[in-house]
Parts: sequence; C-alpha cells; structure tokens
Amino acid sequence: MITRLPYNENSIYLKFSTFDFDNNGREYFLEYYVDELDSAWRQAVGWKIELLKLESGSYTVRTRIRDINGNISSEGKVVRFKLVKHFTQSTLFYALIGIFGIFLFGGFVYNVLKNRREQEELRTAISRDLHDHLGSTLSTIALIGDVGQHAESSKMQSDLK
Repeated sequence: MITRLPYNENSIYLKFSTFDFDNNGREYFLEYYVDELDSAWRQAVGWKIELLKLESGSYTVRTRIRDINGNISSEGKVVRFKLVKHFTQSTLFYALIGIFGIFLFGGFVYNVLKNRREQEELRTAISRDLHDHLGSTLSTIALIGDVGQHAESSKMQSDLK
C-alpha cells in the first residue's frame, strides 16, 4: 500500500520499536535504505528515521536490524509513500498558464488591431474633411477668378465702346 501525502508534508519521521526475547546482552541497530535516495544502507539514530524536505515523488524505505556482530535480520519492513506535486508543478497548472498566455496574447493582438482600425478611420475622416475643405476653397478661388475675369472682360468691352 502506498500512502499519499500532500506536497507540504515533505519531512517524514519514522519511529520503530522492537521486542527482543533472546537478547543475550547483544545490541541491535536499525538500518534503512531509501531506494530513490541512497546508494548504501544508513544506520538510524535512536530507532528513528528522519527524511527532511523531500521533493515530490514516490519513495520506498526499506529497514533491517543488524546486531553488534554484523548479523542482519532476514525480515525487514518496507514503507512506501508518495508526495503529491504542488499544484504549480502539475500539468494542469502549466496548461492553464498556456491558455492564459494565449488569451493574453490574443487580447494584445486584438487591441493593436483595434487601435490601427481606429487610427485608419481617423485618418480617413481627416482626409475626407481636408479634401472637402480644399475642394471648397479651390472652388471659391476658381469662382472668384471667373468673376474677376468676367468683370475684367466686361470692363474691357465697355472701354471699347
């Protein structure tokens, strides 16, 4: 059975005790081995195992008893546990960040295109107004010129008579 632990419970303390009805004055030691961390057996201090600040993942702790003469017990206990990843380390979190990034980028592009469209509409309105104003001014100048030319030509005709 694998015990699942949340990410913030990443310091594990295991305490063992044993009965010895055939001690004969021998001293015993608890040794442990963590499959994912150790390359050699370690001796526990005071029958306690402390695994501090573990990363997320699955762990298997194997134990055995050794006496002072180096004789090792044939039976040992195995403890399995899994530290669940923090939400920020999960695939769902990265997917949500990606989706958020896509929406953020899409919003940025939308605003840039919207601003360009508004600028183009403003340029079109300004050019239309400028065209109308220049056209009106040129028409007025042309009309004044025609009136002036007509008046000049009328004056010249009256002088000839």
